[in-house]
Amino acid sequence: MPKSPRQLASFSLLAPSRALLGLSLAALASCAPSQMLMPAGAFNIPGLAEEESFKNATMVDGKKFLEQLRKNLAQYNDYTFDSALYMYKPAAERVGGGNICWKKLNLIKITVKTKGIKDGSVVARTPEGKIKAWGGPNLRFLKMNLQEDSRILRAPNGYNAIKSDLGNLLTTLSQSVAQGSKSKVTSQPIQVGRMQQNLYVLQIFQPGTDTDVMTEQIFVNPATNIPVEWDLFRNGTRYSVAIFENFKPNIGLDDNQFQI
Repeated sequence: MPKSPRQLASFSLLAPSRALLGLSLAALASCAPSQMLMPAGAFNIPGLAEEESFKNATMVDGKKFLEQLRKNLAQYNDYTFDSALYMYKPAAERVGGGNICWKKLNLIKITVKTKGIKDGSVVARTPEGKIKAWGGPNLRFLKMNLQEDSRILRAPNGYNAIKSDLGNLLTTLSQSVAQGSKSKVTSQPIQVGRMQQNLYVLQIFQPGTDTDVMTEQIFVNPATNIPVEWDLFRNGTRYSVAIFENFKPNIGLDDNQFQI
């Protein structure tokens, strides 16, 4: 488990599915999962040579850019997005996915979309502040209350699902930079090999080292200032990829939609 508490969009509910990042579940306004296993137009998963397409891009300090991302997200009262998590074993393998709904103040609902019995499982922080889980249509009898640090909430990449909303991720990243991690971002949106649009590339590096050892790499849509992919690295090698799609803000989510 990574030492940093960064909960990268993942979700493991009742099994290795914490990755919630990336599958398309429709009916976003109601937080209801769809029947699609992958979002339309999902990105190709990166190979080890992916950085070749932008390694010579002009990079600048990323602190101000990171704060702009946080301020942009803070303007929304609620949002929803689809996600998918991939782990390298050593090739990229999808380990789960689903839909995240979030609302101020700190309400979150995660609906897992994956193959097998765990499909449709739900975990949420309710308006009463309780963390609850339901086994979904295949495990209707299974309901439970959870502690925030429960192992059930831990994704394959080690992060906590209930803290996997974009605001939590960006805040934790900002704290890491404030504590000494280095940050760099491309000076302008650039074409990334597998992507279908130009994106900003924000890179985070391990503090206290003479050479830059990357720990995280975030691809950001310049039109929305919202991350569309979040990569994790261990010892300089990518081991996890989270993909975010279909971000929709201020859709009017009701508190009751976070009940289980």
